[in-house]
Amino acid sequence: MNLYYFDESSFSLSPNIPYGWSPKNETIELEASRSKSLKVLGFLGLDNQLRGYTTTGTIDSIFLIEIFDDFVKQLPKDSKTIVILDNAPTHTSHLFQDNIEEWE
Repeated sequence: MNLYYFDESSFSLSPNIPYGWSPKNETIELEASRSKSLKVLGFLGLDNQLRGYTTTGTIDSIFLIEIFDDFVKQLPKDSKTIVILDNAPTHTSHLFQDNIEEWE
């Protein structure tokens, strides 16, 4: 049996300046803005190997289904595989859930 834990995380592509120096009684202003981010998604196996995917786009149910489709194609046909997910909205959406039977 194969066991994987699946999750995703995001990394900002802009530097973060949490503090800085300024002369006494002078204020430094930094314009706040949202930056692009790198999203990393992956299946971590008991063998400590990560089957990873990346994107700078949006992670929605359709994108997640494409990743699972690709992952399932790479699995050995003769072994049982279990993937553990958290309750993220993309993992619990009807669109995603409708594909589980096909992956089984």
